[in-house]
Amino acid sequence: MPCCPLSGSPDVTLVERLDVHDIVTLFRTRMKVEIGNEFKGLTTIDYYKSNATGLYFFDPLITGSEGFYEQLQKQSFYYPDERGEFQYAARLVKAHQKVLEIGCGKGVFADFIPSATYIGLEFNASAVQRARARGLTVLKESIEHHATTHNGAYDIVCAFQVLEHVSDIVGFITSSIAALRPGGLIIYTVPNTDSFLRWSVNNILAVPPHHVTMWTDQALRAVARLFSLKIIDIRCEALSPNHRGAFLQAMINRSYAIATHQKPRLLNTSLSYRLVDRMLFRLCRQFALFMLPPCDTLIGHSLYAVYQKP
Repeated sequence: MPCCPLSGSPDVTLVERLDVHDIVTLFRTRMKVEIGNEFKGLTTIDYYKSNATGLYFFDPLITGSEGFYEQLQKQSFYYPDERGEFQYAARLVKAHQKVLEIGCGKGVFADFIPSATYIGLEFNASAVQRARARGLTVLKESIEHHATTHNGAYDIVCAFQVLEHVSDIVGFITSSIAALRPGGLIIYTVPNTDSFLRWSVNNILAVPPHHVTMWTDQALRAVARLFSLKIIDIRCEALSPNHRGAFLQAMINRSYAIATHQKPRLLNTSLSYRLVDRMLFRLCRQFALFMLPPCDTLIGHSLYAVYQKP
């Protein structure tokens, strides 16, 4: 039995067993991305919940290669220029502070904090080139390596939609803390598994080799406890207008699962479900505007967490 990658606790529960062939097929048909080589011969991947921390995780923790992310970044949606989390985090940054962004992509967040000193870390070579072409200082190195030469160097360390991609969570968080000055802030944002995402079936970007962990409010609070951090804020973002259709479809999935006494599933590749799923996809995106209350009254895709280093 595997252990929780956040706490090391063996108190975990198997939620679902995924067929690697299904994952590969869905990436090919939905994203036009070939990922067969990412799994190194594995035929199944297990999905667990840590009862100690509330973190959901996959076993083994298969993270995507640089080539995998090269394919993904060709998708127009993959590095969006507008994110609610950028506006939220920017309000926490004061003029002339030193800010480190881990997994910065093309460095869009830097545009939201023009008065700060900005450094980015990014593995994807194409994204690094695009960021540098914009005049940004972006380094192709890990936070673990960077922290060894920049101990206590930053006022704020942030990572937007990155933690769920990381296999060594403890090393990542420990190094984030090490790079921070005493009293400085860590800002993490992650997909919210307590939201409509729990009922989103065949959401292919929520499984390996893309995401290897799934986060909840409980898991983010466990981070503070395990790493001796002070919680400044943990909150759910409001639903984005771009996610209205996905939200409505997930709520229909939820209603059906409850009525038929089924548990949430990450994947369902049966022919009958795929036919219904395609129809629902179109209908929900067409009628969500009329069938849902205002977005600011609904829980959205992401969780925001702000911690302070002692």
